[in-house]
Amino acid sequence: MIKTVIIETVLVIGLIALLALLFDPFGVYMNYKGYIFLSGLIAGVYFILLSFIWGEGVHDERESEHRFFASRYAYLAGSLVLIVGIVFQSRTMHVDPWLPAALSLMFLAKLVSRIYSERYR
Repeated sequence: MIKTVIIETVLVIGLIALLALLFDPFGVYMNYKGYIFLSGLIAGVYFILLSFIWGEGVHDERESEHRFFASRYAYLAGSLVLIVGIVFQSRTMHVDPWLPAALSLMFLAKLVSRIYSERYR
């Protein structure tokens, strides 16, 4: 269990670092191939992290409760960031369509998963 948490922590920190490189914080010009390589690397790390999250197993009620709280706060943080992005971009009169699409998909996924879990579990 603790080994999985350490691996997951390293993957999350690595993913955040790779995502930060997209903003070019060091002022290094990155060409098209660099962005393609970086986006592929980000996708790869994301799917590795996703495999850890998807493969989680719950052994008792306490673990289930911890995962529930972690999922709830992650959902709230993600939706808050998207709402702030939509509000901020609406001030410039141009909202990137990915922001409302991602927020809509989050809400839809939560609704569908709740209906599924109440009906079939």
